[in-house]
Amino acid sequence: MALEEYADEAAAVGHNERGADPRARVDRCARMVGAEACGPLGPVPHAWVSAHPQVTAFPDVPDIPRHGGGG
Repeated sequence: MALEEYADEAAAVGHNERGADPRARVDRCARMVGAEACGPLGPVPHAWVSAHPQVTAFPDVPDIPRHGGGG
């Protein structure tokens, strides 16, 4: 299981481009059985979701405000 969160579309696209080679190696011994994309999707993430039937998009999930400081 992996949980990934991105600040914006550019961050998501950049992360996925940088991780393409390691992900290709993982795909030889594992497979993605499901994923969820929450929040508004730009054109590139939307295309990725559309190309992967095991992914569910929840575009109406609002952004969660982040608060600085300790935990």
